[in-house]
Amino acid sequence: MASKEALTALEGIGALGVIQGAGSMIARFGWDKDWGLLGLLDKHVFPTPWWVGLILAVAGLALILRVDQLKKAA
Repeated sequence: MASKEALTALEGIGALGVIQGAGSMIARFGWDKDWGLLGLLDKHVFPTPWWVGLILAVAGLALILRVDQLKKAA
C-alpha cells in the first residue's frame, strides 16, 4: 500500500491533468488555440485535436477518484 504522502502527490498530478486538459479544451473552443502543456505539444511536436484535452481532463479526474478510494480504504 502506498503512503499517504504518495497518494496526495498522485492527487496533485491528477488535479494538474484536469486543469491542463480542461484549460486546453476551453482555449481550443474559445480561441482556437491550445494552452499549457498541450499548447507546447501542439506548437512544437504535432497538432493536437480538441479531444486530447478532454482525455487528459478525464484521466486526471479518474486518478483523483481512485486515490480517494484508496485513502478511504486505508
